Amino acid sequence: MVFLIVAGLLVLAFIVNGMFSESRPQEASPVTPERPVGTLTEDWLLTPAEAAGADDVSEYNTSPDGAFTGPALITGENVWAMLTKPGTSTPEQVVGIDPANGEVLWRHDVPGGMCGDEIVAGQLACLARDGGWSGLVVDVATGEAHRWEAVGVDSVMLVHLTAEGLLVVGDLAPVAPHTMVTMLALDGEQRWQVDLADVPGAKVLFTTFLQGDVDGQSDTELMMERPRWRDLEEGKVLLWSTPGAALIDPATGDITASQCRRATAAGDHYFCATDEGIVRRALDGTVEWTLPDLDLVTPPENTPARPLAVAEQDRLVAVDWAAGTEHGALHRFRLSGGGFVAGSIPVASGGDTEHTAVWADDALLALEAEHDAVAWTMNLDDDELPFVSDVFAVDGTLVTDSYPAMGLDPATGEVLWTARAEHGFTFQVVEDRLVSIGMDALAPVQLPGT
Repeated sequence: MVFLIVAGLLVLAFIVNGMFSESRPQEASPVTPERPVGTLTEDWLLTPAEAAGADDVSEYNTSPDGAFTGPALITGENVWAMLTKPGTSTPEQVVGIDPANGEVLWRHDVPGGMCGDEIVAGQLACLARDGGWSGLVVDVATGEAHRWEAVGVDSVMLVHLTAEGLLVVGDLAPVAPHTMVTMLALDGEQRWQVDLADVPGAKVLFTTFLQGDVDGQSDTELMMERPRWRDLEEGKVLLWSTPGAALIDPATGDITASQCRRATAAGDHYFCATDEGIVRRALDGTVEWTLPDLDLVTPPENTPARPLAVAEQDRLVAVDWAAGTEHGALHRFRLSGGGFVAGSIPVASGGDTEHTAVWADDALLALEAEHDAVAWTMNLDDDELPFVSDVFAVDGTLVTDSYPAMGLDPATGEVLWTARAEHGFTFQVVEDRLVSIGMDALAPVQLPGT
């Protein structure tokens, strides 16, 4: 059941990435035709026990790279992969899967494993801990693998596979901002290693927000909270850990750190919310323009992502994103309380750069593809409509992560169908396929009418 389990997690994700404001009501034009509730038909279903080939394995590892809310499914063109958690006598494994039929193609042990969340150039790369840290690189077409010692790696917090090799971020050693970032070639050679403490301004990547503001702890330590990756052109990578981000050149080891909330990667540039306003940065980290008095909308996890702006947290504002100029308000949302800390759940966005949805407590709206203009608005105050926790663009349809899920025409907002997923707690979009993922199931699903 997708929505019921994940809603609380996404509420927390919205809160910790947003700023807070008082609620302000706004009426919206409803688009709520009735549709019968059906089922998202599964193409195939693979359980962790089937994936691991062991009855004592009951769960997938849905955070393969260690990133906060990162992809659970490791994707490639012709092969997918998942990590399984250990059973009573079975170690963690990385498992290759045929996306056409769910057949298990190969398996490899990765005790304590972490893997890059994408297959690059036909290869999957993981680190495993069996005493010390070692690397595993798999040719996903053949299943052949080779292992090597992870030179210079003493701890691992998260990893990311790039064309240059495997980026490895270690634990704090001994305290923030001391954190080793290491580039390992896929033969195990250490290409470079940088201590973030030696990068000017890197302390901005560390915070105590979750510990203090959310959990109410009195004894807190600076740490890299809810880190995740954002890919850019020219092979550049953002390590985003609100309230900061590190721009990394995997080829050279050059790292630039700066304040960056709600990092929005947009190909050959990226956007950050800062104390000065929205900042657009080039791939060398330099500021191209600053738009004061505005904040970024919480972006979707996929990159590149379309940037969106809000004023006073609840008023969506049109922006010329090339020139960095404001063009007036589009909509004022009513924000709801989050329940974890004082304040409200911020406005969020989903879909992709062409089919973009924006929503808050009272309304969901879609934007035109080429510029910041509202295409249609749906009133979420209708008691018949579910709470929307995310929106995905799937093969020309906007699909809400809700219970039930709704399929929406991105041009008109017409509700094409409503349906429920039988398994999983979240969705992931792989090319034009919607995949339902849970600790106990992996199942690509067909959209009604397709």
